[in-house]
Formats: sequence, structure tokens, C-alpha cells
Amino acid sequence: MGDGSFCNRTLFTADLPRTELIVRARRDLKLCRKADGDSRSFYDKVKFALEQVLKDESLPWCETSIFHGGQWRAIRYKEVTGIYWQSGAKKRPLWLFMVAPVAYQAPGRKRKYYRDPAFLLTTVWATHRSGRNVRRRDSPLLPLAPTARSTWRRF
Repeated sequence: MGDGSFCNRTLFTADLPRTELIVRARRDLKLCRKADGDSRSFYDKVKFALEQVLKDESLPWCETSIFHGGQWRAIRYKEVTGIYWQSGAKKRPLWLFMVAPVAYQAPGRKRKYYRDPAFLLTTVWATHRSGRNVRRRDSPLLPLAPTARSTWRRF
């Protein structure tokens, strides 16, 4: 688990046995999908920024509860699987989680403020502990729950 400074090529391309990464990414990161089967190129020519995915209305927000601050709280998130970071993770498949901005109220104020959205990149999506591929319908947070929940507390 790492912050923005750990979201780099050195860490994502390193061969770390029995280690999965979950890092907070910068919002200016450019990601892509794998190219179609009939193309010689591995990466798709269409690149997208994290902000574009955040604003994409065709990708629905999911909701889950996390235990934080002594009570269960609902958070909204989006997830995108099967993406690649050409200049960072090379041909390593990634899973992107975007946690919606969380509202909070300053003591003594009526106005609600919002934190920035969190963009989390992880390598966990590719294989589950059992060695089988993880499918979204199985459980979107199954392999990531303990790590992600402790990371989300900071946002």
C-alpha cells in the first residue's frame, strides 16, 4: 500500500513475489485498454485520464459500507478492470478504484465540505488468492477489502 510517490514505474515493473500493490494515483495519469485482437499493437490508441472516468456517466457508481470513526459509513466508488498504464506498469493489468468525494462538516459550521476523490490503482484484480481470475459478479471488493478499507480511511 502506498501513496502517490509509490505510484511509479520502478514499483509497478518490479518482480515482487507474493506481493500485490495498491497505491493512490495522481489524477493526471493516462491509462488505456488492451488493443483489439486484430491489431499488432498491445495498447489501444485511445488513452484516458482518471478525471474522464470519474465524470463518465455510463459507468455507474457502486456503494458499500466501511467501518470508520466508530460507525459504519456508506461510500460510493467506481471500478474499472483490465486497464493498462503504458508508461508505468507496462503490460501488467491493473484495477482502478475511484472513491467519490466524502462529505464532512467542520465543527460549528452548517456547510458541508468535500474532500477530493481518491484514485487507487491495484494489481490485485488479476488473480485472487485462490489463483483464479476475479470476476466482478463474484464480489467487487473481495480480494481488496481489508487493504482498501484501511486506505480509504485517509481520504
